[in-house]
Amino acid sequence: VVLDEGLGSACSLVAEQFLNTSEGVTPEIAVLLAGVIVLDTRNFKLGIGRDSKAFKGVTSHMPPVDTEAWFDELWSARYDTSKLTVRDLLLLDMKVAVTEGSKGQDVAFCSMMGTLDGLVAKSGGPEAFVEQVQEFAKRKKFAAVVCFFAEEDPAIHEKGLALVPATRDQQALCDGMEQRLKEAPKNLPQELLRNKLFHEKDGQGVVEHGFGLTGPKLAPLRAFGMRPAISRKTLLPVAKGLFKTEAGSLVDVAHHGDPCDYNAGGTCASGEGAQPPEVSKAALVDVAHHGDGTMTLGPVFAQRAPP
Repeated sequence: VVLDEGLGSACSLVAEQFLNTSEGVTPEIAVLLAGVIVLDTRNFKLGIGRDSKAFKGVTSHMPPVDTEAWFDELWSARYDTSKLTVRDLLLLDMKVAVTEGSKGQDVAFCSMMGTLDGLVAKSGGPEAFVEQVQEFAKRKKFAAVVCFFAEEDPAIHEKGLALVPATRDQQALCDGMEQRLKEAPKNLPQELLRNKLFHEKDGQGVVEHGFGLTGPKLAPLRAFGMRPAISRKTLLPVAKGLFKTEAGSLVDVAHHGDPCDYNAGGTCASGEGAQPPEVSKAALVDVAHHGDGTMTLGPVFAQRAPP
């Protein structure tokens, strides 16, 4: 596995492949690739070398464009979720912890583009939200779905979290994850205690402050507030410590919403905020949608693990 920590976009790798083929690049493909490169690099605030070269290569096959204006338009469209259903939002940025044994025991960890109160209201209320998430879980054969929400109000300093079992039979699994999160940092294994992402100085302060769960609220939904510094990068390895997972067990179905996420082709957009060791040993299959409807399929990638 080769890591290029200076790369900002997986689509730069795809663009390179197109540019090196005899078939050439059509204007349609050029627009799709260039738009994603602009988004992933935050209009070249991340990644400059290969991304810039790939961008220039593909844009030579399309009409000229004002990059700054185009980025602003795409960025706004990327975060416009007004027409998306709860199911759409669950799929938008999802990681699945694949457990040992038969299907139906996997747990989805979904970052929702919206606030807890806002999306629950959009779905028709707490009961309707639970029903929609459970229907999603049953169709995808998940035992449970863990939903992360955007910060409700900067003055309150809380993000939202919801734990939804597919059926009553899986409620104990959600209860166990809830308990593990409430008990942190007392129950953190040594590899996580040593990881800088779990410390306040360089990361999210889990070692010093835990996850800060408040609630529950919005019954029958099992929902909580949590510290705004918390992200899925720290919560997922703690929660999934409850159940045994297979080797290569983390399947990533995600847009790259921050520079620490992994790109297709075994590349990382930033050296900062590396995945916790328990997660980094798991293979990642990257099926990345980039906010504009395009998708990139990457190979299995295991960071810091033998090939």
